[in-house]
Amino acid sequence: MPSGNEPLAIVALGHEGDGRVADGSYVPFALPGERVVPRANAAPEIIEASPDRAAPACRHFTQCGGCRVQHLAAAPYAAWKRETLIRTLQQRGLETDVHALAAIAPGTRRRAALSAIIARDKSLTLGFTRASSTLIVDVEECPLVDPRIAAALPGLRRLIAALTASGRTRVSVLASDTGLDVDIATSTRAERSLDRTRRTQLADLAATFDLARLSLAGEPFVERRKPILAFDGIAVAPPPGAFVQAVAAAEETLRARVLEWLAGAKRIADLFAGLGTFALPLARRAAVTAVEGEEGALAALTAAARATPGLKPVTAERRDLFRRPLSARELDRFDAVVLDPPRQGAVAQIEHLAKAKTRRIAYVSCDAATFARDARVLVDGGFALVEIQPVDQFLWSPELELVARFERM
Repeated sequence: MPSGNEPLAIVALGHEGDGRVADGSYVPFALPGERVVPRANAAPEIIEASPDRAAPACRHFTQCGGCRVQHLAAAPYAAWKRETLIRTLQQRGLETDVHALAAIAPGTRRRAALSAIIARDKSLTLGFTRASSTLIVDVEECPLVDPRIAAALPGLRRLIAALTASGRTRVSVLASDTGLDVDIATSTRAERSLDRTRRTQLADLAATFDLARLSLAGEPFVERRKPILAFDGIAVAPPPGAFVQAVAAAEETLRARVLEWLAGAKRIADLFAGLGTFALPLARRAAVTAVEGEEGALAALTAAARATPGLKPVTAERRDLFRRPLSARELDRFDAVVLDPPRQGAVAQIEHLAKAKTRRIAYVSCDAATFARDARVLVDGGFALVEIQPVDQFLWSPELELVARFERM
């Protein structure tokens, strides 16, 4: 970031949401068309503001690392995200129909990962980390998350204080259809040190705050009722800490595209299937093979399939697709494939998929750069990248969810 007292002209918005100066340097929280004076570890002084500047929605903006672009009005914000995706594709020589960004409302994020630390003076800080830092910003509100999560912050503080006397921990919260599912990361030593009094206190607090489930380091401690998620009307009980799409409305948009693009397929492979976000609804129409490396997620998917009448056969296979991807020959028996890999993409699996006889692919991604890398391999292997639906699942951040449609030419 530049220093000094001379105002700088911002000429563009970078892919991380920072204002770019003509010399290639960046100023956080500045917008194109503005003249600003940078300030260390703070928002810049605005000498001349952009008409696209908006009032931030959260008091913790510029401190919390979760939202970098709250200061940009809705229309230019949506255009910036879409254009950033298009530029990322172009860097790999890819062009396609990129639809308008599917907007997501504030207050709908059902999954949150918080950090907490108890200092030597017993003061407790609970919140999100600063950008590019391990420091925790103590939050009192978050306009992104489901109101049930925001309302639970005081209760989470009491739970953490009852569980541990010092140190740092992580807290995962899922707002399920039946209530909050909370997992507090602990060491085995910390769990063993819990005496009967503290265990009773934790159980009482879970009841006081009406948690559906409280888990410690992924192991259920108190389950008052099963956390339930519905995937297109199909009930699934996730294990503690399972991967879940952050926003239900975003998940519904992704799923609608997948169902539309793979309509008519008789045999479908769902790779990195997770809890069955796509596999279970697809099984209403086709036989599905769900491949997933996490045992708990696969067990939840299988249980949901067995409990749901009217589905076509669902075959579950536990497999690490990074170390042992499905071969082209194994993929040849499927009419269509849907895959939703982690942020690093699925380059090993994609190389086999590019050689398979599969005709259609729906690729869900939360990272445009790794998606573009994998898409290049598929296109070079004879697939056409037909269209992409970007989804603003990570509101006010540079991150973007998308689902893309490929068809073999």
